[in-house]
Amino acid sequence: MADRVYRDPVLGSISFDRDTEGYVIELVDTPEFQRLRRVRQLGAAFLVFHGAEHSRFTHSVGVAYLAKRIFSRLTQDSNFPNDIDQDELKKAVVAGALLHDIGHGPFSHLFERVFDQDHEAWGLRIIEEPETQIHQVLEKYKLVDAVKKILAKTFKPRFARDIISSQLDADRLDYLLRDSYMTGVAYGRYDLDWLLEVIELGRIPTNGKDLGLTVNFKKGWHAAEQFVIGRYLMYQQVYFHKTIRSAERMIKLVFERLTDMGHEHQDPKFCPDPLKKLLNRDRGGISASTYLALDDEFMLACMNLWATEEAEDTVLRDLCSRLLKRNLFKTAVIDQEKIKDHIKYASAINALQDAMRESGFNPKYYLAFDSAEDFAYRDMMWFVAKEKSPEDIWLAEDGEAKQPLSNPTVSPLIDSVRNKATTTRRMCYPAELKTLVSKHLQQYLSDLIDVSGTAVGMVAEKPSVESVPETRPR
Repeated sequence: MADRVYRDPVLGSISFDRDTEGYVIELVDTPEFQRLRRVRQLGAAFLVFHGAEHSRFTHSVGVAYLAKRIFSRLTQDSNFPNDIDQDELKKAVVAGALLHDIGHGPFSHLFERVFDQDHEAWGLRIIEEPETQIHQVLEKYKLVDAVKKILAKTFKPRFARDIISSQLDADRLDYLLRDSYMTGVAYGRYDLDWLLEVIELGRIPTNGKDLGLTVNFKKGWHAAEQFVIGRYLMYQQVYFHKTIRSAERMIKLVFERLTDMGHEHQDPKFCPDPLKKLLNRDRGGISASTYLALDDEFMLACMNLWATEEAEDTVLRDLCSRLLKRNLFKTAVIDQEKIKDHIKYASAINALQDAMRESGFNPKYYLAFDSAEDFAYRDMMWFVAKEKSPEDIWLAEDGEAKQPLSNPTVSPLIDSVRNKATTTRRMCYPAELKTLVSKHLQQYLSDLIDVSGTAVGMVAEKPSVESVPETRPR
């Protein structure tokens, strides 16, 4: 039978054989997977980078394809175990890669944090629910347990799950290239074909000598270095872009307003049944069918109606109207070094909030704080300090992992960024409140523009982060 071919703008022609990879095609055709077409990969980034309209559907198909390529490469490795059924292991790996994002809700992590939902838990639930077509396809191919273990990171052999979740996983390999291409920037580009060529199996000492994904020492460390730095630059220049963070914070404020209304038993005038169940859920939670009815398009359709004059809640109406018209909140970086007296700083915040109330703005929804943090590279020492399992890129010779990429004798560049995080704390507020913000907090902010239009204390911002970014769910 003919292959199923996807014409991908980043990876070229992605094909799956109908005879040997029919399970992939059947999973893609399920309604639960098709729903991912309506969940954007980069949340609110489309409001800043106009090409960033790609979905988790396109990303997930790309991850499955790259997982297949990595697995094919490893089967040629002399260290590949002889006692493993390659066909069955490949099915588990590729299916797990395809479904790794199946549990994401509308606007991904923004939705999760406000409504206390976990996309990984939902992914497992969707796979387990007998009513879902995804479960039925996986059951047909006897893959339910294997995919659950891969997504739960308990699957063995270890290298199989590393293909989906590690420093060199198919997820990162795809999203860096895809997000770079779709946002129109060059920061996330790296030599994919060569990196796939130099990935191999190696016994990693910190894994108890388990076989894991490594990079060929002599041929591959430059490609791995380029990959890590590409990710570092994408976080700085795209994922933590201040306007993206502002837009995401505003979407989160919409969600927070909805939850507050739910607690007050005052649902919005337009409140479709899935949203009503979410806002008024009891401790038992919501059903899978209700959760799967929620996606970006669903929420944007609601926001369009909430932004109309007929909407009863003025805060919800205003926030939605600002988002849809791209009248986004301004941002200012809070300079932690300028906060010498925390009591005085808290007093200034309180004074600003009082002034906002006098001006008719509820500070709960119009003065938002945003923190962001990212580690470009976390090696064994970081995880020892945090009492977590190590995550590193190992360089191997003759099937043995010899040194981590962060070794200063190997890559001084990676050594310079390893285990280091720069925290940026921003304040988001409507443009019309700039005068009030400047009046009360100017001495604590590093990049606020005062009312005369002159830059006040402008410094170079280092947008690294303190929490997992909304745009990049990891």
